[in-house]
Amino acid sequence: SRVATTKIHKPSGDVDKFEETVSQALLEIESAKTDIRTTLRELYTTGAKEVEVGAKKAIVVYVPVNQVRGYQKIQVNLVRELEKKFSGKTVVFLGQRRILPKPKKN
Repeated sequence: SRVATTKIHKPSGDVDKFEETVSQALLEIESAKTDIRTTLRELYTTGAKEVEVGAKKAIVVYVPVNQVRGYQKIQVNLVRELEKKFSGKTVVFLGQRRILPKPKKN
């Protein structure tokens, strides 16, 4: 769905089913929680992944580095709401960084 992908901005544009689910959950939280709505409205993600940590599963949500501060402001409430929506799975926000190659010496 096009609406759910408004919370995910990927350079390649290909959004998988899980990322759509996370995006939809973020939109639902944005519309339901007035205390974090204004901050969350300005933020978006660059991807999401489900990973196994031991016997449990965790959700890693990638965010642009320049938006990490914004996510930190609402992190406690946002993580609590996302963990409710994803039946107690641990939710982690990570800044997506790009490692650039060293400049070549001529």
